[in-house]
Amino acid sequence: MKNNNFATLVYDINDKCNLRCTYCYNSDYFSNNKRESISPLEIAEKINEYTFDRVHIVGGEPLLEKNLFDFIEKLNGVLISINTNGTFIDKKIAEKIIKSAKIDQVTISIDGPNPHINDMTRGDGSFIRAKHGLECLTEIKFRKKSRLIINIASVLTKKNQTRLLELYFLCKKLRIDNLLISQLYINQNNENVDSDIDCDIVTEQLLEIYKNNNIHDTKIIIDINPVYSLLLSTKMKKLFSFSFAGCKYIDGIDI
Repeated sequence: MKNNNFATLVYDINDKCNLRCTYCYNSDYFSNNKRESISPLEIAEKINEYTFDRVHIVGGEPLLEKNLFDFIEKLNGVLISINTNGTFIDKKIAEKIIKSAKIDQVTISIDGPNPHINDMTRGDGSFIRAKHGLECLTEIKFRKKSRLIINIASVLTKKNQTRLLELYFLCKKLRIDNLLISQLYINQNNENVDSDIDCDIVTEQLLEIYKNNNIHDTKIIIDINPVYSLLLSTKMKKLFSFSFAGCKYIDGIDI
């Protein structure tokens, strides 16, 4: 019998990060805690005892882990995806990522279309460095005809909700595969921040993206509160179908 389950292990490879994003629930942990010193290479041996289809590497910042690529190569029979802030990606790192037969997806976090918007939440200089990392990856990807999927992940906040269309155009310019827009429910102080988002503004931005999107462009994947999703689907019902069961692909946009 065919097994349709796709088992993914999400692995926090370290507790180190060079950024202190204003909404990060792990910021205090990075500053005040030290994890047990178990090498990722030891963890890889344990992972190989189980059956997974994918290992999704997060942190911390994965590219601060000196054994990252050795860890990846030690894993057996899995695909690898990595979430990173992108600030450490240069041509050398990009080459290593593209060269790996196991890494099929890299997601870089950017919260705005320019330094002013992005750096308010992610820190001074983070936009320029992350954009440079994306440019290194995409240049080598297309030159070597790699199938690596490159994503931008953006946390939806009051600061960037009016700039989603500009962020989408940046993704198109950089030839990004997917723009992942997610709503922040709890910030680092454990406060609910749903009230920061204006449904009408976000709806207007998404409609403008829809008008400028075709099947060959950057895809949009939206991960938001189910109640807010219902509001959006009601307002956008003439253009979008909606399913509570999960994301559904409609005319180049996942919602």
